[in-house]
Amino acid sequence: CTGPNSFTLVTNDFDLAMTNLGAKKRILFKQGDEFLSDSITYIASGGPGIIGAYGNPLEQKPIIKKTSRTTAFDIRSPNWTIMDLKLIGFDDIGDAWAIGNTNTAQKGWLLYRLDISNFSAGITNVGWPIPVVHDHLFVVECNITDIGYGVGRTNNVYMGGSRLAVLGNSIQGVVGGGE
Repeated sequence: CTGPNSFTLVTNDFDLAMTNLGAKKRILFKQGDEFLSDSITYIASGGPGIIGAYGNPLEQKPIIKKTSRTTAFDIRSPNWTIMDLKLIGFDDIGDAWAIGNTNTAQKGWLLYRLDISNFSAGITNVGWPIPVVHDHLFVVECNITDIGYGVGRTNNVYMGGSRLAVLGNSIQGVVGGGE
């Protein structure tokens, strides 16, 4: 990154990197590396912003591995892209979603080429406030597997709202719920 407001933070601590979220920021993780996380990443500042990967696209996606039963991304602000990451939950017991929110109307998500596994739920946006609905949410080319074995009930993708697109995804391996 170059420019007057850019900086480079070198760390293998995913949670530390996420403290730098903000509008017009890109937080990129190196292809082939693994990063640990034990807390929920609240995306509470408005975008546009990108959380994704850099490096050799032939290498494995960066792995974000949860070390506790917590949701990976709780998106509460509009215009965010999360892409080219592998999200692995701590286990699939408890109430830990890969990506979701139950408290606010969500707008302007793009979830692109994510690999998600081992959470109690995949991608959700339940509990929207009426009459406000979620808007402009896109889940594209994601692989969502092995969700909900520990809880025995769940969904891999559970979304509602206006202008939604769920395109070209591989969704399989859910127990006691819907795909």
